[in-house]
Amino acid sequence: MNPFLDLSLQPGYGAKQCLVRWKLGAEYQDGDVYVYKAPAVQGPWELLNTEPVSGVQYFTDENFIVGDVNTRVHYRLLLEHRSGDFDSPVVGLFDKLNRKEFGIARRLMKLELLHKREGRNGTAVLVYKPRTSGPRCRCVDTQTGQSNQASLCPFCYGTTYEGGYIDPVETWFEEEKWSPFTIDDKENGAGSSSTRTLVVNMLAFPEVTRGDVIIHRELDNRFAVIVTEPKYFNGSFPIRQDTQLILLPRQDIRYKIPLPE
Repeated sequence: MNPFLDLSLQPGYGAKQCLVRWKLGAEYQDGDVYVYKAPAVQGPWELLNTEPVSGVQYFTDENFIVGDVNTRVHYRLLLEHRSGDFDSPVVGLFDKLNRKEFGIARRLMKLELLHKREGRNGTAVLVYKPRTSGPRCRCVDTQTGQSNQASLCPFCYGTTYEGGYIDPVETWFEEEKWSPFTIDDKENGAGSSSTRTLVVNMLAFPEVTRGDVIIHRELDNRFAVIVTEPKYFNGSFPIRQDTQLILLPRQDIRYKIPLPE
């Protein structure tokens, strides 16, 4: 069975960026991925990352240049997994987008970035994706595989994996609508808690999913992703994503997640 369910290319937000995206079968998502690039299907192949991609299913080629109408760019992946090594199919830059469509998509993504980065309402935020593989946290019982204190654990922040979250990625969002505060009374007279949600539109990458943590670095507001809906160009290439977030209460253990220097 080939673990690669999908492999696609599209413009990145930077002038010399190309985003390589893939989907792996669930049992292979704890493997390491290496990305190769070549001017032709037969090669020669250049390794782009000496450190493997792990925990996410995308890679940004920061040295992507389409010089002229004869330029061709191809990518392939190597997955190293405990069950073996697997090569992906080869995918070419213009397999799904022709040159004109590629130019339109690149322009749309550039405008989206400029609007958020240089407009008054855009905010730089950090996206933290929870670890789904690797060493289990010390709070996990080795016999049952369960943790009685995961939501309070300062080592995994509720994920049950040591370290909790992979290194964050910076992106931009624009606030659209805050909900009113909702007060929820706890059982047995244990007090009450308030919740508030926020709808944002944000850059399409990194793609966020339910449970990801987004941190407004300046205010140190921390949100969990509830649901997201990508907005596509040409039916298959996301330009932005409309996302609903819930503001985490200050006592939530995820406020202990350290920020990068």
